[in-house]
Amino acid sequence: MQNNSQPLGTTNWFQGNPKIFLARDGGPDSYIAADYNNGNGVATISNWLLTPVLRLQNGATLTFFTRTVDKPQLADRLQVRMSTNGASTNVGTTATDVGDFTVLLLDINPTYTLNGYPTVWTQFSVTLSGLPPGITSGRLAFRYFVENGGPLGANSDYIGIDTMAYTCPGATVTPTPTPRVTPTPRPRPTPRPRPTRAHDLRVKSAPVSRQWLASLLVGAPVLCDSAHCNALPT
Repeated sequence: MQNNSQPLGTTNWFQGNPKIFLARDGGPDSYIAADYNNGNGVATISNWLLTPVLRLQNGATLTFFTRTVDKPQLADRLQVRMSTNGASTNVGTTATDVGDFTVLLLDINPTYTLNGYPTVWTQFSVTLSGLPPGITSGRLAFRYFVENGGPLGANSDYIGIDTMAYTCPGATVTPTPTPRVTPTPRPRPTPRPRPTRAHDLRVKSAPVSRQWLASLLVGAPVLCDSAHCNALPT
């Protein structure tokens, strides 16, 4: 996880809040979320969530579910990007940088419409193409990217991601638990005088646990070839 939002806010990716909406599967909070407090004031939000190292192959598919609040009043946006530079985690240092993640695979609601991001859990699928023949080592990334966002901005509210899978042609990977990630606590944000977001009265973010990681992220690098796709030991 790396939050490059400018100005930087008080949250990163965090455990889903069931008071806003329930997880698609598993426990009520077993999804990962990001929100407008990733930035501060009027901000360009750019908050990254990276997969483990994957063996990338043409025809491999990433699927996941995502949604925003029931009745959005501010628009949200999510990108899926790819790096083919091995184990690199370089996403740059500013809100507009993409580092090694130069390949844009999916852009949900790039024009910031209120009905452009699903308000119920909706599956998205990305099929890899344009890679050299054989196997390439790299990572995929979710990027919560919202311009004119933050507590005082005209965009950004709250999104969740759940039930991710990365598969190769003819095979499926079973996700494995990943060690617990505990973000550094940040101070509670000051209430803002702007339009009411659907979740302004929620309890603030909880530490990210392996509960959503096990259901969301592939927990080991993946070997893809023409016959199979197997999890490798870390």
